Amino acid sequence: MKKKLLVVVLLGMFSILMGQEKSGAIIGTFGLGQSFYTENGNENDFNSISFDVDVISSTGFSLAFVDLINCKTVGNSFQNIYVGLGYNFLKESFRLGLAGITSDFGSNILLGVKADATYWFQKDLGVTGSVIYGTVITEKMQVMDIHGGVSIRI
Repeated sequence: MKKKLLVVVLLGMFSILMGQEKSGAIIGTFGLGQSFYTENGNENDFNSISFDVDVISSTGFSLAFVDLINCKTVGNSFQNIYVGLGYNFLKESFRLGLAGITSDFGSNILLGVKADATYWFQKDLGVTGSVIYGTVITEKMQVMDIHGGVSIRI
């Protein structure tokens, strides 16, 4: 129920903001965070390093690429590359983005959503917070990653 309410609130927020002024950009973000995996009731958490690139058109629609590296110890790490389509609301001092994403997850496919917000403290330099949530189609597995980082706008 909480997930459905969150989706409705986010969609409502984006529908209100869609009528605002837009401009295109390429935004790269490097961040650190935490990943949580739940598989058959068992939870695992990992430290994560992310590199996120959003290519945003002048209408606000975007192509998202996320490279997420998860590690628990030196020998226990893995990498996922997410690709997705979304929409970004751009202003001079902040950005809000939402994208549907997918990733090859071993022999399965992960489908999810990525939500992020950026505050620009200089013209092309800002801080970003991002959440990725997804589920693996053929398994009882959910993935969630929360990270924060530094963004550069081109």
